[in-house]
Amino acid sequence: MGSKLAPKQLMQGMRDSFSSLGGSPRHLWLIFAIKFLESLAYFSKSLIFAIFLSDEFEMSDTEAGLYFGLVGSLTTVYGFFVGPLIDRLGCRNSLVLGSLLSLVSRIAVGVTTGKLVLWVMAFVVMPIGGCLMIPVMTLAVKGHTNNQNRGFAFGLFYSVMNVGALASGLMVDALTLLMKEEKYWGMSANRWVFIVGGLCSAATLFISVFLLKDKEGGKSADTKEKFSIWNTVRELLRHKTFWRFVAFTLISVNLKSIFRHLDATFPKYMVREHGKNVAKGTIYAINPFMIIFLVPIVSAITSNYAPFDCIHFGAYVSSASVFILAFSTTIEAAVFWIIVLSLGEAIWSPRFYDYTVSVAPEGKEGTFMALSSAPLFLATMPAGILSGHLLEVYCPEEGRRNSQMMWLIIGLVTASSPVLMTLTQRWVR
Repeated sequence: MGSKLAPKQLMQGMRDSFSSLGGSPRHLWLIFAIKFLESLAYFSKSLIFAIFLSDEFEMSDTEAGLYFGLVGSLTTVYGFFVGPLIDRLGCRNSLVLGSLLSLVSRIAVGVTTGKLVLWVMAFVVMPIGGCLMIPVMTLAVKGHTNNQNRGFAFGLFYSVMNVGALASGLMVDALTLLMKEEKYWGMSANRWVFIVGGLCSAATLFISVFLLKDKEGGKSADTKEKFSIWNTVRELLRHKTFWRFVAFTLISVNLKSIFRHLDATFPKYMVREHGKNVAKGTIYAINPFMIIFLVPIVSAITSNYAPFDCIHFGAYVSSASVFILAFSTTIEAAVFWIIVLSLGEAIWSPRFYDYTVSVAPEGKEGTFMALSSAPLFLATMPAGILSGHLLEVYCPEEGRRNSQMMWLIIGLVTASSPVLMTLTQRWVR
């Protein structure tokens, strides 16, 4: 009888969770729309960026991996300094500026053939635009929800991001298969991915300018104090909570590196093992497809569990998934890896937002949310360098391959994060 009641209780929990958002302001749903558009642009770029650098600018795997990683590292650095600026500008102004920078940089990268323009736009303008948008959207979700529905809202927010990621994988495959080796208006399929990203940024700019309003008039909570990034940084350094959060962020880096390998390593691996026409984007899209449906369910089930406990358990599931590719290079193994990875991600990743807002001191949420993205971007540099090296050694474009060893090494690196969480949980939880 208990097993018959469980599905009913689950469905009732889902209905209660959705109904709790019924009276939410229009701005919450506009933020979800912006999140979808920005996710479509971001994930499509990430999926093809390493290939784009090799094909369009004739970079080796090592060079492409290095520059792929550099974007993420710079995003982390910029995020540290942009966080206090977000606290000052407010949500709407930050989104307007971030959308404008993203629009300009994505179109420029899509059309340029010069490395100088690529460096400036891809490594300066585009990351700063992302830093202004990512934490602001998360803060807006917090600002338009309450303690009762916030956990579910963050889960839904994460699902919206994955709708964009799902669309990005399908879009990349559609452009690749439609255009094949041809060029339209002198641009390859990968260049058109950036153009589509620019159009998404144009849409987020329109929403931010004409539809959003800042609840706090674009000011920080404390308008009496003179704004200073350095004063804010010095104040944060005196907080014990800040250092605990930094420690947890660093511990999470290797866990989140698997998603950088999903972007930097997996596409080239699939092309080299299974040919240029392999549906790499569609297989990639299995992950967001599962997350879209799993996260609301898992969020409803785990809403009464502490964020750290969900992160800890889910991290073990995600890290274990990598070893599937260490046993087989078949397409079926790749699909199974994505499925298990997604199951773990649905458990831990949405609760990372929840953990961040729960430990952030009042008035410093913008800085903490900017830093909450740090594990994903900090992981990009080591993952990019490792990706390029492993691809050249174990999965070269020509010659003998040992891709299983490559994934075994990646799996061992990823597994270090949940192990460290176990060893340090008394302090970081």
